[in-house]
Amino acid sequence: MGKLESDTEKISTKKVRKSKKAITTFADGRPSWRKLPALGFPHSASVSRLLLDPLLQVSPAGSSLSILVGTHRVQEIQVHRYPSLSRSKMSCSSIPQEIIDLIIDYVCDDPITLKTCCVVSKAWIQRAQKYLFVSIKFYPGRRVGRWRATFPDPTNSPAHHTRTLSICHPQLVTAADVNTLLTFCGVERLDVDTDLWHDQRVSLVPLHGFSPILKSLHLTFTSLPNPEIFNLICSFPVLEDLTLVSRTRRNSDTGWNVSSSTSPRLTGSLELRLIEGIQSVTDRLLYLPNGFNFTKIMVPWLSQEDIVSTMHLVSRCSGTLESLDIANHLSGAFSSIPVPDSQLT
Repeated sequence: MGKLESDTEKISTKKVRKSKKAITTFADGRPSWRKLPALGFPHSASVSRLLLDPLLQVSPAGSSLSILVGTHRVQEIQVHRYPSLSRSKMSCSSIPQEIIDLIIDYVCDDPITLKTCCVVSKAWIQRAQKYLFVSIKFYPGRRVGRWRATFPDPTNSPAHHTRTLSICHPQLVTAADVNTLLTFCGVERLDVDTDLWHDQRVSLVPLHGFSPILKSLHLTFTSLPNPEIFNLICSFPVLEDLTLVSRTRRNSDTGWNVSSSTSPRLTGSLELRLIEGIQSVTDRLLYLPNGFNFTKIMVPWLSQEDIVSTMHLVSRCSGTLESLDIANHLSGAFSSIPVPDSQLT
């Protein structure tokens, strides 16, 4: 029997004499020779725990130990064991899954605790992964290929738990990674940053339509051509929110037309932070096959052309627009203008 560290031993003692040798016997009569130190035990004293512990470890619950010197019994020990609550094992499978889910939901913002939950039981893994993999970021030090090597079987991949996917350096996403990206079919927000000053030749084709339920796209670039931008936008049919951010002034490419015969919903928010101004992007938004119906528009005014472009955007969204935020760099002021539907024409 292994040692139960937290067991409670209740020991009753009688008079103990000096002895260098003794025979200990269990209640069932089994003898066990042990040497006792030449120590004098006072009347009614407790036997040394150091001496008794090895006997207590092998003594069955409820048994009694007798220490004999010659034919005289000098010590009788009654051992009562009370199992520790910490030692009692409760099968994890006996815990209702609803309770397990509530426990993990309570610590959903603590990644360290969530990782610990994954090693408790298989029943805990699925719910913990829901929060551990809700947001994934790929960058040069953590490429899509590493994910594929870690989770080679798509059926066991936690990619379906991901709701926000961030990709830095999309040029590192190769053709071999396309099938891996398709496993992230539950992504609702995509953040893409080319992170290059010379991204004119960067292709976003591997990202096209990998998630059929994508609702928000945030794209940061330097000199990325408009065809790459709008072909990516049109590949997500239920896209609602669009944010475009440029780091420097780009050359306009007015000769480009939208190649897709369909376009996304675009019924959420539009945020344009373009150093070259918003006219180039606005003109292409106006030519999308299905148009757009934004409820919130955030744009900068860097030139007179931006004012005209804003008027076109507002006119197209006259039935849905709820607010219009303008960063007016022409006058150096910032304007945030709520626009009631009834006042839009």
